[in-house]
Amino acid sequence: MPKQPNLEKITSLAEAVVEKLGLVLVDVRFGQAGSRHTLEVTVHRLSGNVSLEDCEAVSRSLEKALDEQVEAALAGSFLLEVQSPGIDRKLTSQRELAIFTGQPVTIEAKEKIGELGFTFRGTLLGSKEGVVSIGDPAIEPAQSKRSSCKSRCKTAQTTAALPPTVDIVLTQIASIRLQSAELVIENKDLATRKKTKNTYNLISLEDRP
Repeated sequence: MPKQPNLEKITSLAEAVVEKLGLVLVDVRFGQAGSRHTLEVTVHRLSGNVSLEDCEAVSRSLEKALDEQVEAALAGSFLLEVQSPGIDRKLTSQRELAIFTGQPVTIEAKEKIGELGFTFRGTLLGSKEGVVSIGDPAIEPAQSKRSSCKSRCKTAQTTAALPPTVDIVLTQIASIRLQSAELVIENKDLATRKKTKNTYNLISLEDRP
């Protein structure tokens, strides 16, 4: 594997590039796509969805910034992947919880949370001192389309009794996932400068660590 440069330095470069373009940097990480090594950059737009044009602009500007910074240059062949957060992205850091405050999320709890159960939806209101606040919590719809009248009536009664907000200790949460509807990706080979793939698809990130 080619020698990996300082991730902190690349993150700093990426953040400067992304902010100039009116976007927010979510994450920078090294990855693997088959036999190829990747530099994955995830960006978000607070005022709406990230477009393919946004990803292309970040890719071009970041490529130039990496070329100009000798100490941050990528040795060997890397695929630069600029993407939006996408559907079902797990929020795993305080940075991400802050960035996506106000967004709809799905919560999977380690312990049953009252009438909400183990899995429910709501709006991420923020995180402070190890406690995550969720607004307008709602029971996750049953996976099966079949449900008895008795079950539906019970769900309706439970929903009416739910609190407007719920606070959960972070250690009680198994996962917090975005309910975003799209994933946009721009890929470019940093060795050949050849654009290898553009996609604008609905895609599951279920297997993303």
